[in-house]
Amino acid sequence: MKNWSFLILFLVIVFSSFAQKKLPGYLVTYSGDTLKGLIKKPGVLDPEGICTFYDSTEKKIKIQFENIFGYGYIENNKQSDFQKLKLKGDVFADTTFLEIILKGKISVFMSEYFSKDGTRTTYYLKKDGGNIYTLGFGGVEINKRKTLKKALAECATVIEKIEGPLTKTKVLELVNEYNNCGFF
Repeated sequence: MKNWSFLILFLVIVFSSFAQKKLPGYLVTYSGDTLKGLIKKPGVLDPEGICTFYDSTEKKIKIQFENIFGYGYIENNKQSDFQKLKLKGDVFADTTFLEIILKGKISVFMSEYFSKDGTRTTYYLKKDGGNIYTLGFGGVEINKRKTLKKALAECATVIEKIEGPLTKTKVLELVNEYNNCGFF
């Protein structure tokens, strides 16, 4: 009997560790509605392209991802927001959800995916006008400089500061300064 109790306890622990957590969050539909409730995470979107969402009454709602413009959740006291962007020539399909890192005249989005070489992070700069610029970290530094200079061209004081290693922190500082530049 003691062995069975241990086995049952072990199986409960193993299976519960694989269960998706429901996190407080929201969905934004293309019609502009914001639905608040709980979202299953990790892997908010399942392989069939369905987001599992629970409304305020804990009623389970399954929504096709093509009907969702964005979503967000709170985990470990940190708010994470995601928006759907249309990308061309990327590792993703044409349209994917990207995490919003910084909002402004240029917004910064991030995607992470896992490969045999480890976690790969790509940043996207999206201008209000719609242009999207890709910055892949771990790539050639000179290409990142060219991309940043093109994206931030309207603000000469920021262009002058595009030097040295381009870390995530440095790029966010440059974009933040661009967003506060007086040319708008």
